[in-house]
This record gives sequence, structure tokens and C-alpha cells, in this order.
Amino acid sequence: MSQPYTAENLDRKLRQIFPSHDLRSAAESVLGGYSDKDERSTTRVRLAALKLAGDDIDKLAAYVKTASEDFRDVLAWAEYPNAMRLPPTGDSELPSYREATVADIEQYQAWLSGT
Repeated sequence: MSQPYTAENLDRKLRQIFPSHDLRSAAESVLGGYSDKDERSTTRVRLAALKLAGDDIDKLAAYVKTASEDFRDVLAWAEYPNAMRLPPTGDSELPSYREATVADIEQYQAWLSGT
């Protein structure tokens, strides 16, 4: 997959998750509550919050608030949910960690592509 953290992908996911214009506008407004100096980083975090919240505006607002406090929490749970469930070992070379990470990447790509 080419660069996943694009405004086009964010817009496409918003349209997919919120087909109603009014709800999509509300979601866009909530997502506007998070910004970073770097546009790509902002889009990445907004996509992560959207993935975690699904079509729940209240959850989206909670994830945006969490991201504003520490964006890494939202990124970790959205992009690496399986790896985050593993006990911390400090060894990212363990087969279980590698397998979880590969599964996480595949799952994120499937979500992003809408499959």
C-alpha cells in the first residue's frame, strides 16, 4: 500500500463511516479538535481515532481528547491492537510479537481499504 496517511484516505473513510452529511460534518468538526505541526501526523492520528471510534461520535470525541493528551495511545491501539495485547517483554524480535505486528498491519490496511 502506498502512503496510507493522506487527506484523501481520511475523507474516504469519513464518507464510508458517516454517509449522512450531517453526521460526517459533526465527525469532521470533532476531528478538527486534534492537530499537530505536521499534516501527515495529524491525519494519521485522526485516522486512528476514527478507526477506534467507528460511527460513534462520542467515542470519537473521547479518542480525540486522548490523542490531544498523548497521541501515542491512540496510534498504538488503532494500528497495533494485537501487539498491544501481548505482555511487555522488551523483545520485539519474539515470533509472537512479529506475528502480531504483521497481523496488525494487514488488519489496518484492510480497514483503510474498506475490505
